[in-house]
Amino acid sequence: FIFLQENKFFRKKTLNLINSINFKNKSDLLSFKIDNILIGDLVYDTYLKDTGNPTINLNDPVFQSLLIKTINIFYYWKFFFDSNEVVAVIISDSVYTNSMVSRISSYKKISTYQCNWNNICRIDKKNFHAYSKFHFYKKDFESLSKFEQTKAMEITKKRINMRLRGSTRIDDQIYTGHTSWHLDFGEKRILTNSKKKKILIASHGFIDAPHCYGPESIIFPDFYEWLIFLDKISKETDYEWYIKAHPHAMEKDYEILKKFLKDRPHLFELPKQCTHNQLINEGINCVLTVYGTIAWEYAYFEIPVISASKNNPHINYNFCVHAQNINEYEKMIKNFDDLKIDFNKKKIYEFYFMHNIFSRSNWLFNNHEKIMSDIQGYDNLAKFRFYEYWIANFDKNKKDSINKNIHDFLNTDHLYIKNKNILQD
Repeated sequence: FIFLQENKFFRKKTLNLINSINFKNKSDLLSFKIDNILIGDLVYDTYLKDTGNPTINLNDPVFQSLLIKTINIFYYWKFFFDSNEVVAVIISDSVYTNSMVSRISSYKKISTYQCNWNNICRIDKKNFHAYSKFHFYKKDFESLSKFEQTKAMEITKKRINMRLRGSTRIDDQIYTGHTSWHLDFGEKRILTNSKKKKILIASHGFIDAPHCYGPESIIFPDFYEWLIFLDKISKETDYEWYIKAHPHAMEKDYEILKKFLKDRPHLFELPKQCTHNQLINEGINCVLTVYGTIAWEYAYFEIPVISASKNNPHINYNFCVHAQNINEYEKMIKNFDDLKIDFNKKKIYEFYFMHNIFSRSNWLFNNHEKIMSDIQGYDNLAKFRFYEYWIANFDKNKKDSINKNIHDFLNTDHLYIKNKNILQD
């Protein structure tokens, strides 16, 4: 492990740059680059994570200290790559300032990979977030044979039906035994009986890397600024406004949301455990998200979803709409009945298959569900329990299988390992 501290050798260079910086607003920070390498989004998200604040304060001494430290470490890594013949870099994630090394290595055209339990992703200048593979979903699906596409549709229909009827640990939800799509309706009605249009705000986790898809992940500086805007718009409409906490938000996120709603009685907070099936049954008319899975989920029921994002997993599909700027976003919300949305189930199936099945590889584990069961839950994946399990079950056959998976991937130009095995079972 490498633990970096402020490097005195680069202190003068760091302070010279600091003295030349003048962030006029949060957007300036998000677009901040050093030597043409973007790092502003990493600094922004690291500040939120470290402080637990829902938005950034550019005058906060904590932020200023973080910026100085980040720039200093940037110069260290830049010098390191300039001074050494590095042939490859492997990281575990592509968010927060710890991943800054991958920004520099990919800029210098060094082979860079993000490696975790469910895939290996290439990182380069065009795709510096491991999660940007969604740009290739349509192309990759079209490259499948007709037989494979048909089988993909059959698999997906079953998985979606299970998921939207309350099954847990399905595909991308493998990490949780909780679902917001259970079939336990409350005895009392949740929404009012009024004839007013009913808007659902699907809140996000405020401090967990809102810019995980880059600065264009969200057309606002962060999730908190998004909610502030929606609060303003809610007062200009004759809608009923409901808000639901993210089902897997951390306790800190929930505290932030509760505090935000304290003096905003016109935004009705929905019960944390209520099911979307009941909300749909009672008449939600439109859903607002930034880039949540709720985009495809409500589209499946032909309910308009407006995304406040220019770069997100659903961006290449038309089953929901994506605002390109705040003005367009406002118009979409105020005129959502006029939106032209293609609720094509086949495209929803295609997206789901590509995002939740095909792009989740078994390069390391043959059976994700069995592993999670054996180690008693996803939360133990990064704990000692998993390492004991791995040591007990690792053998030469497993080693050879992993090496083959890696070798096969490296001999392609693919951005990620494709789970074609699911189509051959």
